Amino acid sequence: MANLELLVNKSSSVGCQQVNETDENPLTFSNINSEYYNIEQINDKLVNINQRFQYKLIHLNIHSLPAKYDELKIMIALFNQIGIKLDFILLCETFLNDQNAVFYPLPGYNFI
Repeated sequence: MANLELLVNKSSSVGCQQVNETDENPLTFSNINSEYYNIEQINDKLVNINQRFQYKLIHLNIHSLPAKYDELKIMIALFNQIGIKLDFILLCETFLNDQNAVFYPLPGYNFI
Protein backbone atom coordinates (compact mmCIF):
# COMPACT_ATOMS: atom_id res chain seq x y z
CA MET A 1 0.00 0.00 0.00
CA ALA A 2 2.27 2.73 -1.22
CA ASN A 3 -0.11 5.68 -1.11
CA LEU A 4 -2.37 4.68 1.75
CA GLU A 5 -0.05 4.04 4.69
CA LEU A 6 -1.96 2.65 7.63
CA LEU A 7 -1.11 4.35 10.86
CA VAL A 8 -4.04 4.41 13.21
CA ASN A 9 -4.30 7.19 15.75
CA LYS A 10 -5.36 6.17 19.25
CA SER A 11 -6.15 9.11 21.47
CA SER A 12 -5.38 8.45 25.09
CA SER A 13 -5.69 10.39 28.30
CA VAL A 14 -8.41 12.61 26.89
CA GLY A 15 -10.31 14.37 29.58
CA CYS A 16 -13.07 16.90 29.81
CA GLN A 17 -13.18 19.35 32.62
CA GLN A 18 -15.57 22.13 33.55
CA VAL A 19 -13.92 25.51 33.11
CA ASN A 20 -16.51 27.52 34.99
CA GLU A 21 -20.25 27.64 35.30
CA THR A 22 -20.69 30.81 33.24
CA ASP A 23 -18.84 29.63 30.11
CA GLU A 24 -20.98 29.17 27.03
CA ASN A 25 -19.28 25.79 26.53
CA PRO A 26 -18.52 24.43 30.01
CA LEU A 27 -16.32 21.56 28.81
CA THR A 28 -12.81 21.76 27.45
CA PHE A 29 -10.40 19.02 26.41
CA SER A 30 -7.17 18.66 28.29
CA ASN A 31 -4.13 16.42 28.23
CA ILE A 32 -4.51 14.86 24.79
CA ASN A 33 -1.85 12.33 23.86
CA SER A 34 -1.91 10.37 20.60
CA GLU A 35 -0.18 7.21 19.53
CA TYR A 36 -0.10 5.63 16.06
CA TYR A 37 -0.43 1.90 15.41
CA ASN A 38 -0.01 -0.35 12.39
CA ILE A 39 -2.45 -3.22 11.79
CA GLU A 40 -0.48 -5.80 13.79
CA GLN A 41 -0.13 -3.45 16.77
CA ILE A 42 -3.88 -2.78 16.72
CA ASN A 43 -4.57 -6.49 16.97
CA ASP A 44 -2.16 -6.80 19.92
CA LYS A 45 -3.94 -3.93 21.71
CA LEU A 46 -7.43 -5.33 21.09
CA VAL A 47 -6.59 -8.73 22.56
CA ASN A 48 -6.50 -7.21 26.05
CA ILE A 49 -9.61 -5.06 25.76
CA ASN A 50 -13.10 -6.10 26.81
CA GLN A 51 -14.92 -5.54 23.51
CA ARG A 52 -18.44 -6.17 24.77
CA PHE A 53 -19.61 -2.56 24.47
CA GLN A 54 -17.07 -1.15 22.04
CA TYR A 55 -17.27 -0.26 18.38
CA LYS A 56 -14.34 -0.62 16.06
CA LEU A 57 -13.92 2.14 13.52
CA ILE A 58 -11.32 3.72 11.36
CA HIS A 59 -11.22 7.27 10.08
CA LEU A 60 -9.27 8.09 6.94
CA ASN A 61 -8.82 11.23 4.94
CA ILE A 62 -8.74 9.14 1.78
CA HIS A 63 -8.33 12.13 -0.57
CA SER A 64 -9.98 10.45 -3.58
CA LEU A 65 -11.57 7.07 -3.04
CA PRO A 66 -11.43 6.35 -6.79
CA ALA A 67 -7.64 6.72 -6.69
CA LYS A 68 -7.19 4.61 -3.54
CA TYR A 69 -10.13 2.19 -3.79
CA ASP A 70 -8.03 -0.97 -4.26
CA GLU A 71 -5.72 -0.03 -1.40
CA LEU A 72 -8.69 0.54 0.92
CA LYS A 73 -10.13 -2.87 0.03
CA ILE A 74 -6.74 -4.46 0.78
CA MET A 75 -6.61 -2.69 4.14
CA ILE A 76 -10.12 -3.89 5.05
CA ALA A 77 -9.11 -7.43 4.04
CA LEU A 78 -6.01 -7.21 6.27
CA PHE A 79 -8.17 -6.17 9.21
CA ASN A 80 -10.57 -9.07 8.50
CA GLN A 81 -7.64 -11.47 8.15
CA ILE A 82 -6.47 -10.76 11.71
CA GLY A 83 -10.02 -10.97 13.05
CA ILE A 84 -10.93 -7.29 13.24
CA LYS A 85 -14.35 -6.53 11.75
CA LEU A 86 -14.67 -2.76 11.54
CA ASP A 87 -18.12 -1.56 12.56
CA PHE A 88 -17.65 1.82 10.86
CA ILE A 89 -15.33 3.17 8.19
CA LEU A 90 -15.31 6.96 8.15
CA LEU A 91 -13.92 8.49 4.96
CA CYS A 92 -13.22 12.15 4.28
CA GLU A 93 -12.56 13.74 0.91
CA THR A 94 -13.83 10.75 -1.08
CA PHE A 95 -14.58 12.90 -4.15
CA LEU A 96 -17.63 10.71 -4.74
CA ASN A 97 -20.94 11.96 -6.07
CA ASP A 98 -24.30 10.42 -6.97
CA GLN A 99 -23.01 9.36 -10.39
CA ASN A 100 -19.74 7.63 -9.45
CA ALA A 101 -20.44 6.27 -5.93
CA VAL A 102 -21.98 3.08 -7.36
CA PHE A 103 -18.60 2.13 -8.88
CA TYR A 104 -16.86 1.93 -5.47
CA PRO A 105 -18.86 -0.41 -3.21
CA LEU A 106 -17.43 -1.64 0.07
CA PRO A 107 -19.05 -5.03 0.71
CA GLY A 108 -20.59 -5.18 4.17
CA TYR A 109 -20.80 -1.38 4.46
CA ASN A 110 -23.28 1.27 3.35
CA PHE A 111 -22.46 4.77 2.26
CA ILE A 112 -24.43 7.41 4.16
